[in-house]
Amino acid sequence: ADGAGEQAAALERLRACWADAQARAGESRRRLAERAEGTVPFNPATWDGRRRRLLFQTVTHLPASFAIVSRALIRELQKLGVQVTLGPLREGQPDSEWPAVTGSPEPQDRLGLIYDYRSGPAGLRAERVAYYYMWPTRLVPHWQVAEINAAASLFYTPSRANALIARENGVRTPIRVLPHGVDPTAFPYLERRRDPDAPYTFGSASVFHAGKGIDVLLRAFLAEFSPDEPVRLLLKHSYGRLDVEIPEDPRIELRRRFLGHENYLAFFAELDAYVLPTRGEGFALTGLEALSTGLPLIATNWSGPADYLDPSDSFPLRFSFVDAAGVRINRTRHFGLWAEPDITHLRELMRYVYTHRAEAADAGRRAAQRVQRDWTWRRPAQQLIDDFDALAAGVTPASGE
Repeated sequence: ADGAGEQAAALERLRACWADAQARAGESRRRLAERAEGTVPFNPATWDGRRRRLLFQTVTHLPASFAIVSRALIRELQKLGVQVTLGPLREGQPDSEWPAVTGSPEPQDRLGLIYDYRSGPAGLRAERVAYYYMWPTRLVPHWQVAEINAAASLFYTPSRANALIARENGVRTPIRVLPHGVDPTAFPYLERRRDPDAPYTFGSASVFHAGKGIDVLLRAFLAEFSPDEPVRLLLKHSYGRLDVEIPEDPRIELRRRFLGHENYLAFFAELDAYVLPTRGEGFALTGLEALSTGLPLIATNWSGPADYLDPSDSFPLRFSFVDAAGVRINRTRHFGLWAEPDITHLRELMRYVYTHRAEAADAGRRAAQRVQRDWTWRRPAQQLIDDFDALAAGVTPASGE
């Protein structure tokens, strides 16, 4: 009976997965059909040497990670003189702090940028559109590839791994890596003066779904450190469903809430090392933010983190590729290969930074200098402007970083 029940449950999950995939493919076909009815021609006067006006279809309401990225990009683009207007798909009442971006999106005669999980590259009627997206596994739905190829003038993704994934899955639109960044004034280097008898604190923060590998972190922590060692693990689950069981252990603390910036920075200040045993990321912004504050970082050396990990000042974690097997993340099931962190290596790295605390702290200081020099939000904002200068002139930027 139990076996029959399990089979029935598995069949129901399969049906739900198929229905979700069909619905998403149907939405893509609808967007393409609407776009095929006609686009709004690009008006060169909206992007020239005197004026740059951008139509940005995105999410701005926190706590969505898309909103964290889009807000930072908008602020930096505005500093560089770009007039940004949000696209027509908006959520609720616009925030009062964004009066400059909440005007009418019509007419859509400007260059368009789409960074929005609710839409796709055919989601605007603008003639020239760049689409910004990423995936946690190496398999991209065929309908998404088709929509990118049909509607996007340029495809952005935040990491080199995702650029390779796009090419492997048949994206023919020119592909550019547009990284995320960090604001050094918002994430400054934090001097951590510790009582030598205080517990050494590992930490991680995110929405803890299966892709974040928190289950691997918990197993590594419990296996490597005995109860009598002065060490603890501090976890911050931002919002939504918690896809991992947290064991009853006084050394492990789970905080289940979205933190405003000041409290988020205070969370980083409590830590001695940051651990990100992810299975697949577009970028993994929290790792870069942790580095900026001077935390030694242990992170899977694939997908987003591989771009900002440097063995001279951080701790790349070995992995192997395994089948994601339809794992559910938020409302989507993912197939294809992704990373499985090497738990033995993770234990070794955690033990190393715990034992060599001064060396790990010095690595964190050097990493903070590197990140605050090379990984600010000015970098992607300026790249976007340079690429859109070319698009406005009728030249599609070549694929590459």
